[in-house]
Amino acid sequence: ETRLLYLPGGDGGPRRLLLVGLGPKDEPDLERFRRSVGAAAAEAAKARASRVAFALPLGEGIAPADQAGGGAPGNFPDVIPRSERPLEPYVVLARRYRPRTFEEVLGQEAVGRTLAQAIETGRVAHSYLFSGPRGIGKTSMARILAKALCCLKEDGPTTTPCDECEVCLSVTKGDDLDVIEIDGASNRGIDEVRTLRENAQFSPARARLKIYIIDEVHMLTPGAFNALLKILEEPPAHVKFIFATTEPQMVPATILSRCQRFDFRRIPYYAALQDVSRW
Repeated sequence: ETRLLYLPGGDGGPRRLLLVGLGPKDEPDLERFRRSVGAAAAEAAKARASRVAFALPLGEGIAPADQAGGGAPGNFPDVIPRSERPLEPYVVLARRYRPRTFEEVLGQEAVGRTLAQAIETGRVAHSYLFSGPRGIGKTSMARILAKALCCLKEDGPTTTPCDECEVCLSVTKGDDLDVIEIDGASNRGIDEVRTLRENAQFSPARARLKIYIIDEVHMLTPGAFNALLKILEEPPAHVKFIFATTEPQMVPATILSRCQRFDFRRIPYYAALQDVSRW
Protein backbone atom coordinates (compact mmCIF):
# COMPACT_ATOMS: atom_id res chain seq x y z
CA GLU A 1 0.00 0.00 0.00
CA THR A 2 1.37 3.41 -0.98
CA ARG A 3 0.64 6.50 1.09
CA LEU A 4 1.65 10.13 0.84
CA LEU A 5 2.84 12.17 3.81
CA TYR A 6 3.66 15.89 3.90
CA LEU A 7 6.60 16.98 6.03
CA PRO A 8 6.82 20.77 6.66
CA GLY A 9 10.00 22.30 5.32
CA GLY A 10 12.27 24.89 6.86
CA ASP A 11 11.15 27.61 4.44
CA GLY A 12 7.48 27.12 5.20
CA GLY A 13 6.80 25.06 2.08
CA PRO A 14 5.77 21.40 2.25
CA ARG A 15 8.35 18.68 1.68
CA ARG A 16 6.61 15.72 0.09
CA LEU A 17 7.52 12.18 1.08
CA LEU A 18 6.36 9.01 -0.63
CA LEU A 19 5.70 6.28 1.92
CA VAL A 20 5.69 2.73 0.58
CA GLY A 21 4.55 -0.07 2.83
CA LEU A 22 7.24 -2.78 3.07
CA GLY A 23 7.94 -5.82 5.19
CA PRO A 24 10.20 -6.27 8.26
CA LYS A 25 13.17 -7.20 6.08
CA ASP A 26 13.31 -3.60 4.86
CA GLU A 27 14.33 -2.18 8.24
CA PRO A 28 17.63 -0.84 6.78
CA ASP A 29 15.61 1.39 4.46
CA LEU A 30 13.71 2.71 7.45
CA GLU A 31 17.04 3.41 9.13
CA ARG A 32 18.17 5.44 6.15
CA PHE A 33 14.92 7.39 6.33
CA ARG A 34 15.46 7.95 10.06
CA ARG A 35 18.89 9.41 9.42
CA SER A 36 17.42 11.73 6.74
CA VAL A 37 14.60 13.32 8.70
CA GLY A 38 15.28 12.44 12.32
CA ALA A 39 14.30 9.59 14.58
CA ALA A 40 11.10 11.21 15.88
CA ALA A 41 9.88 11.95 12.36
CA ALA A 42 10.63 8.41 11.23
CA GLU A 43 8.75 6.90 14.15
CA ALA A 44 5.77 9.17 13.42
CA ALA A 45 5.79 8.07 9.79
CA LYS A 46 6.08 4.44 10.80
CA ALA A 47 3.14 4.77 13.15
CA ARG A 48 0.94 6.32 10.46
CA ALA A 49 1.75 3.70 7.83
CA SER A 50 0.04 0.32 7.80
CA ARG A 51 3.41 -1.45 7.89
CA VAL A 52 7.07 -0.56 8.09
CA ALA A 53 7.48 2.43 5.79
CA PHE A 54 10.33 3.53 3.55
CA ALA A 55 10.24 7.16 2.44
CA LEU A 56 11.67 8.46 -0.82
CA PRO A 57 12.21 12.25 -0.99
CA LEU A 58 10.62 13.97 -3.97
CA GLY A 59 11.80 17.30 -5.34
CA GLU A 60 14.74 19.27 -4.02
CA GLY A 61 15.37 17.12 -0.95
CA ILE A 62 14.39 16.99 2.71
CA ALA A 63 14.83 19.71 5.31
CA PRO A 64 16.83 18.63 8.39
CA ALA A 65 14.78 17.39 11.31
CA ASP A 66 15.59 20.41 13.48
CA GLN A 67 14.24 22.71 10.71
CA ALA A 68 11.15 20.64 10.11
CA GLY A 69 9.44 21.31 13.40
CA GLY A 70 11.91 19.15 15.28
CA GLY A 71 10.42 16.03 13.81
CA ALA A 72 7.63 16.08 16.38
CA PRO A 73 4.74 13.72 15.52
CA GLY A 74 2.24 16.54 16.09
CA ASN A 75 3.57 18.45 13.11
CA PHE A 76 2.45 15.81 10.61
CA PRO A 77 -0.95 16.17 8.91
CA ASP A 78 -3.03 13.13 8.22
CA VAL A 79 -1.73 10.61 5.71
CA ILE A 80 -3.42 10.97 2.32
CA PRO A 81 -4.52 7.57 0.94
CA ARG A 82 -3.45 6.74 -2.61
CA SER A 83 -7.05 6.53 -3.78
CA GLU A 84 -7.61 10.17 -2.83
CA ARG A 85 -4.56 11.57 -4.62
CA PRO A 86 -4.81 12.99 -8.17
CA LEU A 87 -3.11 10.63 -10.61
CA GLU A 88 -0.67 11.98 -13.17
CA PRO A 89 -0.99 10.43 -16.65
CA TYR A 90 1.77 7.97 -17.46
CA VAL A 91 4.00 8.91 -20.39
CA VAL A 92 5.99 6.17 -22.10
CA LEU A 93 9.77 6.57 -22.21
CA ALA A 94 9.88 7.12 -25.97
CA ARG A 95 7.68 10.21 -25.59
CA ARG A 96 9.10 11.42 -22.30
CA TYR A 97 12.65 11.59 -23.66
CA ARG A 98 11.78 12.49 -27.23
CA PRO A 99 14.44 14.77 -28.80
CA ARG A 100 13.60 18.47 -28.88
CA THR A 101 16.65 19.92 -30.63
CA PHE A 102 18.69 18.95 -33.67
CA GLU A 103 21.62 17.90 -31.45
CA GLU A 104 19.47 15.53 -29.39
CA VAL A 105 18.44 13.33 -32.34
CA LEU A 106 20.66 10.34 -31.71
CA GLY A 107 22.79 9.04 -34.58
CA GLN A 108 21.60 11.66 -37.10
CA GLU A 109 24.15 14.40 -36.46
CA ALA A 110 24.85 14.95 -40.17
CA VAL A 111 21.17 15.50 -40.94
CA GLY A 112 20.77 17.86 -38.00
CA ARG A 113 23.81 19.93 -38.99
CA THR A 114 22.67 20.18 -42.62
CA LEU A 115 19.19 21.36 -41.64
CA ALA A 116 20.61 23.84 -39.12
CA GLN A 117 22.96 25.29 -41.74
CA ALA A 118 20.08 25.58 -44.22
CA ILE A 119 18.14 27.62 -41.64
CA GLU A 120 21.14 29.83 -40.83
CA THR A 121 21.81 30.58 -44.50
CA GLY A 122 18.15 30.97 -45.47
CA ARG A 123 18.23 28.08 -47.93
CA VAL A 124 15.38 25.97 -46.56
CA ALA A 125 13.83 23.78 -49.26
CA HIS A 126 10.08 23.69 -49.78
CA SER A 127 9.90 19.90 -49.44
CA TYR A 128 11.95 17.27 -47.63
CA LEU A 129 11.94 13.49 -47.65
CA PHE A 130 13.22 11.66 -44.55
CA SER A 131 13.80 7.97 -45.21
CA GLY A 132 15.13 5.15 -43.08
CA PRO A 133 14.12 2.32 -40.72
CA ARG A 134 11.48 2.84 -38.07
CA GLY A 135 12.31 4.36 -34.71
CA ILE A 136 15.40 6.36 -35.66
CA GLY A 137 14.04 9.91 -35.43
CA LYS A 138 12.36 10.81 -38.73
CA THR A 139 9.17 12.20 -37.21
CA SER A 140 11.09 13.76 -34.32
CA MET A 141 13.39 15.54 -36.78
CA ALA A 142 10.38 16.72 -38.76
CA ARG A 143 8.81 18.22 -35.64
CA ILE A 144 12.08 19.90 -34.63
CA LEU A 145 12.41 21.40 -38.12
CA ALA A 146 8.82 22.64 -37.92
CA LYS A 147 9.47 24.27 -34.54
CA ALA A 148 12.69 25.83 -35.82
CA LEU A 149 10.83 27.40 -38.75
CA CYS A 150 7.78 28.56 -36.77
CA CYS A 151 9.07 29.45 -33.27
CA LEU A 152 7.36 32.66 -32.16
CA LYS A 153 10.10 33.73 -29.76
CA GLU A 154 12.38 34.70 -32.65
CA ASP A 155 11.72 37.12 -35.47
CA GLY A 156 12.56 34.45 -38.04
CA PRO A 157 13.58 30.81 -38.36
CA THR A 158 16.04 29.69 -35.69
CA THR A 159 18.22 26.64 -35.09
CA THR A 160 17.31 26.64 -31.38
CA PRO A 161 13.52 26.71 -30.90
CA CYS A 162 12.49 27.90 -27.46
CA ASP A 163 10.14 25.02 -26.58
CA GLU A 164 8.16 27.56 -24.55
CA CYS A 165 5.94 29.47 -26.97
CA GLU A 166 2.49 28.26 -27.97
CA VAL A 167 3.61 26.96 -31.35
CA CYS A 168 6.56 24.98 -29.97
CA LEU A 169 4.46 23.41 -27.24
CA SER A 170 1.62 22.47 -29.58
CA VAL A 171 4.02 21.03 -32.19
CA THR A 172 5.61 18.90 -29.46
CA LYS A 173 2.15 17.59 -28.59
CA GLY A 174 1.32 17.08 -32.27
CA ASP A 175 -1.85 19.17 -32.32
CA ASP A 176 -0.81 22.50 -33.81
CA LEU A 177 -3.17 24.22 -36.25
CA ASP A 178 -0.44 25.13 -38.73
CA VAL A 179 1.83 22.09 -38.41
CA ILE A 180 -0.42 19.33 -39.69
CA GLU A 181 0.68 15.73 -39.20
CA ILE A 182 -0.96 13.28 -41.59
CA ASP A 183 -0.80 9.49 -41.51
CA GLY A 184 -0.24 8.43 -45.09
CA ALA A 185 -1.48 4.91 -44.39
CA SER A 186 -4.99 6.02 -43.41
CA ASN A 187 -5.23 9.18 -45.56
CA ARG A 188 -3.95 7.75 -48.80
CA GLY A 189 -6.64 8.59 -51.32
CA ILE A 190 -6.97 11.31 -53.93
CA ASP A 191 -9.81 12.98 -52.02
CA GLU A 192 -7.58 13.56 -48.98
CA VAL A 193 -4.88 15.11 -51.18
CA ARG A 194 -7.43 17.36 -52.87
CA THR A 195 -8.52 18.57 -49.42
CA LEU A 196 -4.88 19.20 -48.53
CA ARG A 197 -4.37 21.26 -51.70
CA GLU A 198 -7.45 23.37 -50.98
CA ASN A 199 -6.48 24.06 -47.36
CA ALA A 200 -2.87 24.83 -48.26
CA GLN A 201 -3.95 27.97 -50.10
CA PHE A 202 -5.00 29.63 -46.84
CA SER A 203 -2.43 31.48 -44.75
CA PRO A 204 -1.32 29.99 -41.41
CA ALA A 205 -3.45 30.89 -38.38
CA ARG A 206 -0.65 31.99 -36.03
CA ALA A 207 2.63 30.41 -37.08
CA ARG A 208 5.07 31.76 -39.63
CA LEU A 209 4.49 28.89 -42.05
CA LYS A 210 2.02 26.11 -42.71
CA ILE A 211 3.87 22.79 -42.61
CA TYR A 212 2.52 19.41 -43.66
CA ILE A 213 4.23 16.34 -42.17
CA ILE A 214 3.11 13.20 -43.99
CA ASP A 215 4.27 10.00 -42.32
CA GLU A 216 4.52 6.76 -44.31
CA VAL A 217 4.09 8.74 -47.50
CA HIS A 218 4.83 5.66 -49.63
CA MET A 219 1.34 4.38 -48.73
CA LEU A 220 -0.37 7.01 -50.89
CA THR A 221 -2.13 5.73 -53.98
CA PRO A 222 -0.81 6.54 -57.49
CA GLY A 223 -3.72 8.93 -58.00
CA ALA A 224 -2.90 10.72 -54.73
CA PHE A 225 0.75 11.11 -55.74
CA ASN A 226 -0.32 12.57 -59.09
CA ALA A 227 -2.65 15.03 -57.35
CA LEU A 228 0.23 16.07 -55.07
CA LEU A 229 2.67 16.78 -57.91
CA LYS A 230 1.58 20.29 -58.86
CA ILE A 231 1.48 21.82 -55.39
CA LEU A 232 4.71 20.02 -54.49
CA GLU A 233 6.44 21.56 -57.49
CA GLU A 234 5.11 25.09 -56.98
CA PRO A 235 3.78 25.38 -53.41
CA PRO A 236 2.56 28.68 -51.93
CA ALA A 237 5.28 30.70 -50.21
CA HIS A 238 3.90 29.89 -46.76
CA VAL A 239 3.79 26.10 -47.23
CA LYS A 240 6.46 23.47 -46.53
CA PHE A 241 6.23 19.70 -46.92
CA ILE A 242 8.09 17.10 -44.86
CA PHE A 243 7.64 13.47 -45.87
CA ALA A 244 8.75 10.46 -43.85
CA THR A 245 8.95 6.91 -45.14
CA THR A 246 10.48 3.54 -44.40
CA GLU A 247 10.15 2.48 -48.05
CA PRO A 248 11.69 5.20 -50.25
CA GLN A 249 11.83 2.87 -53.26
CA MET A 250 8.02 2.89 -53.30
CA VAL A 251 7.84 6.67 -53.71
CA PRO A 252 7.48 7.69 -57.38
CA ALA A 253 10.49 9.30 -59.03
CA THR A 254 8.40 12.36 -59.85
CA ILE A 255 7.96 12.96 -56.10
CA LEU A 256 11.59 12.17 -55.23
CA SER A 257 12.85 14.66 -57.79
CA ARG A 258 10.89 17.45 -56.11
CA CYS A 259 12.19 16.76 -52.58
CA GLN A 260 15.45 17.20 -50.77
CA ARG A 261 16.15 13.71 -49.48
CA PHE A 262 17.86 12.70 -46.24
CA ASP A 263 18.65 9.06 -45.53
CA PHE A 264 18.60 8.35 -41.80
CA ARG A 265 20.94 5.63 -40.57
CA ARG A 266 20.46 3.11 -37.82
CA ILE A 267 21.50 4.23 -34.34
CA PRO A 268 24.83 2.63 -33.36
CA TYR A 269 24.71 0.43 -30.29
CA TYR A 270 27.41 2.37 -28.44
CA ALA A 271 25.62 5.68 -29.07
CA ALA A 272 22.34 4.31 -27.74
CA LEU A 273 24.07 2.91 -24.65
CA GLN A 274 25.82 6.21 -24.00
CA ASP A 275 22.58 8.15 -24.39
CA VAL A 276 20.68 5.88 -22.00
CA SER A 277 23.42 6.26 -19.38
CA ARG A 278 22.84 10.04 -19.35
CA TRP A 279 19.42 9.58 -17.82
